[in-house]
Amino acid sequence: SLPVEEWKALRAGDLLPQSVDIEEPPPSPSRPDDVKVVPMSRVKQGSRKALLHSLAHAESYAIDLSWDLVARAAFNLDQVPLDFYDDWLRVAEDEALHYERWATRLKELGSFYGDLPGHNGLWESAEQTMDSVLARLAVVHMIHEARGLDVYRFLREKLVRCKDEVSVDILDQNMADEIDHVKFAVKWFHYFCPESPREQFSVFARERFTGSLKPPFNTEARAAAGFPESWYLPLAKT
Repeated sequence: SLPVEEWKALRAGDLLPQSVDIEEPPPSPSRPDDVKVVPMSRVKQGSRKALLHSLAHAESYAIDLSWDLVARAAFNLDQVPLDFYDDWLRVAEDEALHYERWATRLKELGSFYGDLPGHNGLWESAEQTMDSVLARLAVVHMIHEARGLDVYRFLREKLVRCKDEVSVDILDQNMADEIDHVKFAVKWFHYFCPESPREQFSVFARERFTGSLKPPFNTEARAAAGFPESWYLPLAKT
């Protein structure tokens, strides 16, 4: 995307300004007018189209969440390392690519993003963590996004049963990036919370996350992201 390319060019040329005036980010992003938002219980499930539409919907919010994290870190925190912005603009770029892949696949199958309604669950978690970058990292990127690692095998098996090799390939490509995204969240959670990070994560999981951590967990993918079992297994409800 153009803003990401501009950032990369400024970084490469060491042309970043010494200081900028940062405005408070808006409480919610601009969203497509043609995508109906309904309660989670009313989101259609079961069909391949519904599955791919839900993946495109999640990725569209993931773009917004990445940019919102960047904006809130700039507004709420002092002395944020430039590497933080490098990482999360990379995430925003990845999520945009993931969305484009699913949106294109929907069109190939005679559908489109907005053909079905979607829910607002991810942004509800964003609203509950607007005041704290640490809470945002924990809830959105270490709980919700790590959940995406957990359901990968289930989703892949479903697409294999549908004999949809193109969608399986897209899912596999995206999965490699998603591990890195969780890795960034763990990395920066440690950076901003160097003392007792596991205990603080537990606090956020109990007080800021609506729901519960449910197995089965993809412990292999989580470990690849530097997310140890000792952080989430004690919080799991079986």
